[in-house]
Amino acid sequence: MVSTVLFICCVIAVSWGVFRSTPPQEIFYQSDKVLHVLAFSLLAFTGRMAMPMLSSFLYWPIIAVIVVSMEYLQGVLQFTRISSLEDAVANLAGVGLAFVAVKVAVKIVDKVMSSHLDY
Repeated sequence: MVSTVLFICCVIAVSWGVFRSTPPQEIFYQSDKVLHVLAFSLLAFTGRMAMPMLSSFLYWPIIAVIVVSMEYLQGVLQFTRISSLEDAVANLAGVGLAFVAVKVAVKIVDKVMSSHLDY
């Protein structure tokens, strides 16, 4: 339940960031790419935690298509914004980061659970 709420919050926050009429202020050169990686890694990670019953072979390609589509739709739906190939790549890098984080988290949880079973 908590993971579903976190995922819904991430969907709302990332959608707002992508589809709002003005881009975020640039803190340093290419800072928006860092925001893309972080936002989409959180989105993909929380999505995976919220949908553990969905096969990994389905989840990861679907989330990859969604994050690239969001970047494309940004330029289509907001005439004040443009779609960027670099942003789409940063979105995919975020998904890749989440994939690695999920694999590491699963290994840690498995190790902790198995250590509690050892008497």
